[in-house]
Amino acid sequence: MERIQPSDAEGKAGVGQLYRYTSNAWNELNGMLMAIELPGIYLELDKNEMIVFDHVEVSILERSKSGVVLEIKNPTTFPAKVSLFAETSADARKPLSYTAFMKWQKIDVEAGKSSKVEVPFPAPTDH
Repeated sequence: MERIQPSDAEGKAGVGQLYRYTSNAWNELNGMLMAIELPGIYLELDKNEMIVFDHVEVSILERSKSGVVLEIKNPTTFPAKVSLFAETSADARKPLSYTAFMKWQKIDVEAGKSSKVEVPFPAPTDH
């Protein structure tokens, strides 16, 4: 139900309300999908590019030919389970599958603590 009552056509108590105990289903579904389909941390392994979508602070501690070492700090008072999606710039040009997020690494970081994570470069593949 997308309809929000902006007038008093259904009575003064109905102004600004969702109609009769319904929910705004497409918006709620959209929010749930974004929560699982956006990684908490996106990293391009062969570039100096990283985007953090979650409530954590991330820094690159080390970069080598074999991969990247990240430090993930959780400044909140709640434990975090952060998804990490890392790829090369060449892989970033290819579309992901609809369920790619299911394979992303999940990192547990306790409230107020930090965690180090090694992210290896993927093995070369023949295309």
